[in-house]
Amino acid sequence: MRAAEVRSLPLPEPLDDPALLDELTRRYLVLDPFVAGERRVDLHPLVLSVAEHRAAAAVAEQAVRVIGEVAGRAHGDEAEAARYRLPPGARRL
Repeated sequence: MRAAEVRSLPLPEPLDDPALLDELTRRYLVLDPFVAGERRVDLHPLVLSVAEHRAAAAVAEQAVRVIGEVAGRAHGDEAEAARYRLPPGARRL
């Protein structure tokens, strides 16, 4: 695997790209990239080869599975739930 590469974008501000802003809003559910007129999202894109992308995606998917397992324990085990001090409303979700 080669090292990560940093590249300049044609736009100095990635959020000025309407297509990227639309992706953030609709696909990735970052519904408000700005709050009170201030930017809430900083974008530092990585350029990956296809193999690196697949490897990164596999790691991200595994992380989601592990987090899901831990969340399941927090909802199914009273002792585990107590460690997180979840409010009763969160437990019902």
